[in-house]
Amino acid sequence: MSASADTSKPPSSALPAAAIARTGVDYLPPVNLIDQNGRAVSLSSFKGRPVLIGFIHTSCKGVCEMLTAKMKQVAQSLGTQFNSSVTMVSVTTDPDEDNPAQLLKYAKAQGVNVQGYTFLTGKTQQIDRLLTLYDVPDEGPDEATTHVLDLFLISPDGSGMRKYNGLSVSSQALASDIRSSIPRR
Repeated sequence: MSASADTSKPPSSALPAAAIARTGVDYLPPVNLIDQNGRAVSLSSFKGRPVLIGFIHTSCKGVCEMLTAKMKQVAQSLGTQFNSSVTMVSVTTDPDEDNPAQLLKYAKAQGVNVQGYTFLTGKTQQIDRLLTLYDVPDEGPDEATTHVLDLFLISPDGSGMRKYNGLSVSSQALASDIRSSIPRR
């Protein structure tokens, strides 16, 4: 499993909400993927509101379900603001196995097959491109599927990203950071 946690920095939950790093990188690029309903979706179509991204694979009965549950807790912490203030996106790390039907089955089983959640799959090269973009380390040759313990909060314009340890960050801290990153009108 790759934790990809940087222990040389303070935990993300201790950083001020304004700490979404602006890097000039587009974290919501025009990569065309397929959602749990079989529809083509460009990652760039999520621009306009914060996006909380996690990486899962549906056959994982451990950490992936825990990260999905954390995202669900964040949505519950946001309450009525959830659907209008953030998009929750889970991208499979196992596109050969996780087709749209499998993602839909997973979403239903986790209780997150509702508006505001999107589960994505695509070609292996597309998923690998996203894992590289989000600086997820490659697994060794003995690992069949990448386990990603991090959640990524992407700024509404896609130009900023903040990484959290998805197992240790509180859902309230994530919800607070999401509220802080919502564009003011």
